[in-house]
Amino acid sequence: MVAYEARRRVSRSPDVVFDVIGTHVYENHPKWESEVVEIRPLTEPPVRVGSRAIMVRREYGRRSEVPYEVTEFEQDRKIAFRHISGQMDFDIAFLLAPAAEGNSDLVVQVRATPKGVFRLFTPLVARTLPKTSERITSQMVALVESPR
Repeated sequence: MVAYEARRRVSRSPDVVFDVIGTHVYENHPKWESEVVEIRPLTEPPVRVGSRAIMVRREYGRRSEVPYEVTEFEQDRKIAFRHISGQMDFDIAFLLAPAAEGNSDLVVQVRATPKGVFRLFTPLVARTLPKTSERITSQMVALVESPR
């Protein structure tokens, strides 16, 4: 398993941040992660524990569909997902806490577990995960902080 954690101060309140990355995650996720083409919900709204979707991704010229599920949901505080594919299990959690002057502290926790023959790529995942996670987190924060 490879783990990474990113921390950011976001110049929006937790309820505003959560609205973008939690409540409306399906429509907003492709806006902060360029590899995500679309997300197709499999369960009825609203997003909650047990909600499932298919994430359509385009990486390295290949299109893939990855099922995922919301594993934790605490309004304005936390949302977590588990992506399960044949190659890798991937867990990600977004935690929010109020900060001074209407800001939020955001923690993004990522765990990737290559499976089967893909375990051989664990060192590569360990090298690329921090850079990729930082890029995606920065893009997410920029989306949240953009004028509405």
